[in-house]
Parts: sequence; structure tokens; C-alpha cells
Amino acid sequence: MSAAEDLGKLIFALNPYTNRENPASSTETGDMDLYVDSPAAGKSAPDISQFEVEVDTAYPAKWEFKEEAQHINTAVRLRYRYPVRRRYASVPARSPSF
Repeated sequence: MSAAEDLGKLIFALNPYTNRENPASSTETGDMDLYVDSPAAGKSAPDISQFEVEVDTAYPAKWEFKEEAQHINTAVRLRYRYPVRRRYASVPARSPSF
């Protein structure tokens, strides 16, 4: 497996929002889906052209990691979606509050 494939699997595995249970709302989330756009002309789904990516290079921020300041100069945001399902059929689904 390539390093790029390994990195992709690591990102999916560390995502804190998918494949999780929420006992407070009796819901659970499913798998992350990065294919949120229509494919580019001449491409068929699923295709990387469906990824919605934002890059910000004017990102003057600091992040504390293991008690050391890390300077962040570039940020990348990947848009994705995931399903939210009722965990128990007897409990009515509720809208999440954000």
C-alpha cells in the first residue's frame, strides 16, 4: 500500500465525527463520504474531482502540541458528509443542535 493510501486510511480512522454513538440523542453516525460534488465533465463517480477542498495560506495561527507552540501557515479543509441514524427504533429521531 502506498504512503498516500496509508495517510488516507489514518485520516478516516481518526475522524472524531463518523462511526460514533451519541447516547444523549440515541443516534449513531455512519461512514465519512468525501464524494460530495458531481464528477467533473468526462469523469464518472466516484472520482477525486468530486472532493471539495479549500486551502488557506494566510493562516497565522499557533497550536500547542506537547507543550510546544507549533506555527501553522497553511490549512486544508475537506468537505465531507456522514449519515446520522436513530440507534433504537423505539426512540424518535431528533435534530442535532449545533
